Amino acid sequence: MSLSAPPVDPEDRGLSDAPKQHVAHRWVDVCDIDTVEIGRGVRALVAGHAVALFRVGGAPEATAEKVWAIGDFDPCTGASVLSRGLIGSRSSNGESQLYVASPLRKHRFALADGVCLDDPSSGAGAWAVRVKNGRIWVRTEPVVVPSWWARSHTRHG
Repeated sequence: MSLSAPPVDPEDRGLSDAPKQHVAHRWVDVCDIDTVEIGRGVRALVAGHAVALFRVGGAPEATAEKVWAIGDFDPCTGASVLSRGLIGSRSSNGESQLYVASPLRKHRFALADGVCLDDPSSGAGAWAVRVKNGRIWVRTEPVVVPSWWARSHTRHG
């Protein structure tokens, strides 16, 4: 399932240091929280970028429910598929780390920051997420820049 993000959050106007015409540092309303099933991913278009949303936790896992957003583009394969990956976890130094395994070559990407656990030089990036009044809102710019971002955002003069 793919979603296209509706308008910018009207409550966010004036909270950003960015000029009004610049979309950076804005929140967009992506979807109702029930659109994203627990333990599944959904692809959404946020400011022109495919972002994979994952909803984890809740009653079965006895942990707090949380929504994560990483880039849907798998830099290891060149395909936009991470929203269709499987969610898992690994323990490292006594801490559990959630990840999504790409459906193509099974590279694992941390949900917290989008870094590829199998090749830390690659990453899908991560976007800030908030849930407000039962809706999922995502920032228009990543908080952790994907490894492919610089190439696609380079201005040629």
